[in-house]
This record gives sequence, C-alpha cells and structure tokens, in this order.
Amino acid sequence: MVVALWLFGYANPLYADTTAELFAAINARLSYMQDVATYKALHELPVEDLPRETVVLQESKLAAAAAGLQADSVEAFFLAQIDIAKIIQYRHRAALQAGLEIQETPDLELVIRPALDALGVAITQLLAQRIAAAGQMTEENWDQFNDTVTAAYLEAADKRRLFQSLLSVTAQ
Repeated sequence: MVVALWLFGYANPLYADTTAELFAAINARLSYMQDVATYKALHELPVEDLPRETVVLQESKLAAAAAGLQADSVEAFFLAQIDIAKIIQYRHRAALQAGLEIQETPDLELVIRPALDALGVAITQLLAQRIAAAGQMTEENWDQFNDTVTAAYLEAADKRRLFQSLLSVTAQ
C-alpha cells in the first residue's frame, strides 16, 4: 500500500505541492522587469523584442512538453507573462522619464537574461510538480497568488490576467 501511495504522488517529495514556490518564482521573474527596462532605456533599446519573445515561447513549449504539461496551455501562460512584463517595463520607463533616479542595473545579456531563463525553466517545472500533486490551479489559489505576486508596477488587472492564464495550464 505504501508503494502504491508513493507511486501516485502521496508522500513523494517529487510531487509535493509547490504552489508557494511557483508563485514566488513568477513574482521573481516579473521583479526583474525594472532592471530590464532600465537597461533598455540606458542603451536606447525598445521594450518590445519580438525575436526574443519567440525564443522564450519556443523554449517554454519544449520545457512544458518535457515536464509533462500540455504545451499550448503553457504557451498561453507565458504569452500573458511576456505581455505583463512589457507593461511593467513601459510603466517603469515612464517613471524614469518622469524623473525617477536611474539605478545601476546588471548587464542584460550576461546577468538578467540568464536569470530570466532559469526562472522560466523553474516556473515550468514547479507548475508541472504542482499539477501532479494537487491538480490544475483553481480560484481557491487566487488569494495566495494575489498576496505573493507583488512586483512593482503590477496592477490588479495584470495579476488577474496572469492568474487566469494559469488556470488553463494542464497536464498532457
């Protein structure tokens, strides 16, 4: 009986509920967007980088499939995350233009993007583990998501949109 319970995810550390860690990773990824925006502003780069977005989406779909998630449902989540990341960047750049002091920022290619890539992989893995342990996200997870995802420049509608996209992520 213990072996059967372990095989189905009960008491299996690989299937622990990772909801809190997932939401923290999403928040960490979005929290980098101020550094991204500052770097782009200092180097006169546009906020929107369609080739980079294509790479991120392709990699997220591959990672999702490898983790046992339905790739299209994860793509919708990452699209929402990318859109919200751009919104945060635009809001931060507006604050910079309005006189917010520019802080030192790490290099985009050498520091920020590798960290964002690692967080993207972690988010996919945590999402797969969470779904294996507790099933798809439900509205019952909203309060925890809302309390955890607090990156600067996020508005209620942004958070709601991102959460709605999480609700549709499914296993293969």
